[in-house]
Amino acid sequence: MLGSIKSNCGAMGTPYTGIGSCPKKEGKVSALLITGKNALYPMESEDFVSGLSGYVTTADALKMYPIKGVVGMTINGGEINAPDLGTYGGPVPTNLTAKNIAYQVDAGDCLYKEISKFNKRKMRVLRVDDEGFVYGTVVVRDGKNYFAGFEATLYAVRTPTDGSTAYNLSLYAYYTPSNESEEKNMHAFEVGLPNVPDGLIGVALKAGATGTASVVTACGGEDITAEYGDKWKANMFINDSGTAAITATFDSATGLLSIAPAGKYRVASASVLEAGDILGLDGVGEYADVSASA
Repeated sequence: MLGSIKSNCGAMGTPYTGIGSCPKKEGKVSALLITGKNALYPMESEDFVSGLSGYVTTADALKMYPIKGVVGMTINGGEINAPDLGTYGGPVPTNLTAKNIAYQVDAGDCLYKEISKFNKRKMRVLRVDDEGFVYGTVVVRDGKNYFAGFEATLYAVRTPTDGSTAYNLSLYAYYTPSNESEEKNMHAFEVGLPNVPDGLIGVALKAGATGTASVVTACGGEDITAEYGDKWKANMFINDSGTAAITATFDSATGLLSIAPAGKYRVASASVLEAGDILGLDGVGEYADVSASA
């Protein structure tokens, strides 16, 4: 299995002459890219970087959830040490218990609400260091190598503080016992911090008078309908049967959308919104009944 670290070792035009040609050391974690357990990406850095923004907006298995503003990390657990045979035997690792890492994130209530949906789910974690290198592992499927995050079970936690702030936000990653082999098969390449995309803002429909609705943020309920005005299109609103609306018209006088035919609708996924030049938003799975008064 491939175990080298692409783009970390050696310099342009410099031969690989031994261990000294790979001086790169993983820097401070500055961002995380959370993916599904079965998300496998290209090994080639150019393909990975060019697809980054699309991975955030896609609705398929490759979807990514960026978490920026990682300001610290606390490592707990790790290998259980068991004594060797003999009175004076030294401890040896048993590979029974993997480490868990609490990533401290400089963010507030909305991010907590967003990432808490990962709680108790087995996901994969890609680390991005302060030099813009993304770190993951190599996964082999049908004889082909893929780039993937480190497998972990996630849990978002709000920890009370001394009173200077209400809480600190941490994302705990409970890595699996296979983490040792995943780290040994580490793969990394430079993406550049400016290329790490921002996360998406969840939005939902809020019913108004009969046949009308507004688009609000899922966290905070801020009305953003007028901000995008005529960019809202019928295919951006999906009913509970999975069918798009026939018409969706923005009224600048009222700031509301008129959606027809009447029914229960939600905002479509980020990929649909992006195709209509509405960037950074992602519809959540909440329906609003636009056939009745609020």
